[in-house]
Parts: sequence; C-alpha cells; structure tokens
Amino acid sequence: MQKAPAERITYESVSDLLVSTLPELSAAYREMLAWWGDERPGPHVVYGDILNSYIAKKLDAGDDEALKRIFALVEKLSSSSDPKVADIVSATICHYLSAYESTFRRLQQFMGNSTRARCEVARTAFK
Repeated sequence: MQKAPAERITYESVSDLLVSTLPELSAAYREMLAWWGDERPGPHVVYGDILNSYIAKKLDAGDDEALKRIFALVEKLSSSSDPKVADIVSATICHYLSAYESTFRRLQQFMGNSTRARCEVARTAFK
C-alpha cells in the first residue's frame, strides 16, 4: 500500500494551518489580524506570539494531550520541504524554547526527531 502524499505546507498558508490544526487558537489569531488591520502578520509573528505562549500555558497546566497535538504540528513544519516553513521551527519556536533549559527538557518528550534536531541546533546557537 502506498503512502498518501504529504500535505504541502507553504509559508503563505502556515498561519492558517495553525488555527485549522489548533482551533482553540482561532480567537487569538482573529484578534491579531484585527490589530494588524490591512496588513497581515508574518508567520514568525503569529507563531511567536500565539503558539509560543500557548505552549507555555499548556506546559504549566500539565496538559500533555494538548502538547502532543502542538508538537505534531511543529513536527510537520519542521519536516517541511519549504525551508522558510522549517525556519519557523528553528528561529521562532526552538529559539524560544531553548532559552529555558528546564522547559526544553520537559518538552523533549513531545518532540519528533526533526523538531528535536532543530532545537538542539538552536540551543547550541543560543548559548
């Protein structure tokens, strides 16, 4: 049996993917879009402001199920063939997580191989 082709994630669609995958973030995304008005915030802004704070909130709450869903999305981004999409993981998500050693250690269990590798590089660069 053949595997289905991987979903094509583009830099232009990655912000919408966040809220379609994690619908509980829709209100925060709509608020951000309203604040930006006629402009559209870039994916690094969206993921940095919305997803990173959501990761911290769910980690503090001990919500492992939400963290599994979050990092399944992050792994998809990290494995993307579009280097601009994968860079969101390295530069925005992993950079944020690597600033806090204890947080990083706690979240490693939820990371896929690609995400973990990108975060290890970010941790080295951050030090």
